[in-house]
Amino acid sequence: MKAALTSKKFIIYNIFIVFIILFIGLNLRSLVFNNYWNEQKREYIEQSTMIEKAIHQYYHGESELQKVKENICDVEILTNSMINIIDDKGALNKELSSRIMNYEFTKDQLLKLHTDKFIDVKSKDEEFGFRDTFIYAISIFEDEKFIGAIVFNDFSGHIKSDADFALYVSMVFAIFIIVLSNSLWYIFFKKHIFEEVQKINFEAKLIAVGHREKRIDVRENYVLREIVESINSMAAELQRLDSEGKEIVSNVSHELRTPITSIRGFVQAIIDGIVPEENVGYYLEIVQKEMERLSRLINNLLDLSTYEANNTLLRLESFDVNQVIREVISIKENDIRNKNVFVDLSLVEERGVVLADRDKIFQVIVNILDNAIKYVYDCGIIRIETIVLENRLKVIIFNSGPCIEEENLKKIWNRFFKDEKQKAKSTGLGLAIVKHIMNLHGEKVWVENVGREGVNFIFTLQNDKVEK
Repeated sequence: MKAALTSKKFIIYNIFIVFIILFIGLNLRSLVFNNYWNEQKREYIEQSTMIEKAIHQYYHGESELQKVKENICDVEILTNSMINIIDDKGALNKELSSRIMNYEFTKDQLLKLHTDKFIDVKSKDEEFGFRDTFIYAISIFEDEKFIGAIVFNDFSGHIKSDADFALYVSMVFAIFIIVLSNSLWYIFFKKHIFEEVQKINFEAKLIAVGHREKRIDVRENYVLREIVESINSMAAELQRLDSEGKEIVSNVSHELRTPITSIRGFVQAIIDGIVPEENVGYYLEIVQKEMERLSRLINNLLDLSTYEANNTLLRLESFDVNQVIREVISIKENDIRNKNVFVDLSLVEERGVVLADRDKIFQVIVNILDNAIKYVYDCGIIRIETIVLENRLKVIIFNSGPCIEEENLKKIWNRFFKDEKQKAKSTGLGLAIVKHIMNLHGEKVWVENVGREGVNFIFTLQNDKVEK
């Protein structure tokens, strides 16, 4: 079906090209001949003055007949035409004409010669096989009285016919060459492109319905190489996204299953009376912590999906980031005390005002500090520092914990990323949320190892340049 449609389009295209060539050729033919005829008429008018002068001299006895004929003959050679002289009645002056004229002027044409001083007509000349003869007559006046006309018979009609024939032959040849070249191109296109496009289309449909592992062969000097490589790249990306999606489902299922299993186990034990009454409160506290953990996980998943869908609007305001840091530390005080960690603050008190979304930056600091508490060594150090740059405020959160392997420095921002070598439990969502929030602000966030002493998490914020 598609091949038939393509063939029809090809035929229509060739017909269109033929019509265009014919249109251009015919208009060009008309333009060329009209230009030639106008040039001829200008030449006739210029040369007619010499003949008219010679005729006047002859009629007044100032010149001989032979001299007039010689002048007429010279003009005939110069203009490549035959010249006749007619009187005021349109009759041929045989004495001055070199050949009998087959054309007779009508009364209306003679009247026009009286008024317009020249006319041009087209006739058929039997001597030239009834080919076109173009006649141009220029009036002769004596004391403003019409006494006759000089008639130029232009026999370039046969030249025009020959030119027309040559033009038609050229047009036919050009049409033949175009149709032939288009046909050869169509055959090449059908074999090397159309069939390949159908193959690519078939493979692309397989990829679209779920066969992400499919790849299209890319041969050397392949006409559609770039398109095929793009489709293969797209297939690889879709395969990666599918794999990532399955991994996300697996990770979410695992993260949800763990607290749910704990909650169900403890609740069931309490219901069954297995747990001693004096220990019920203790186990209910564990259930509450697991529920809080489950709630945080769900909230993080919802937040992350919102950020990734670009459905978050920032509420920018001026606030003191140092105050936010202190609030977060007070909230995490129990976690810090449990690991016996020393927190060192080095904050810029004078210019800590930034322009950002306060709630979002609060979440950034919470997530980074949570990560620092998880990985800092027991009795280790967490140092938080703010530094004023030219138009930015840099926040550095250091923890004296294990360094991150170089290959993982970029991966830690991915969803559900977990370093298998680290013992600390993590959902792998906190830092992914941090990355999205900083991207929303158009700011940078990065991580770097500090020798073998620990890890720095660094981010920047726009300094509002408001001094307290």
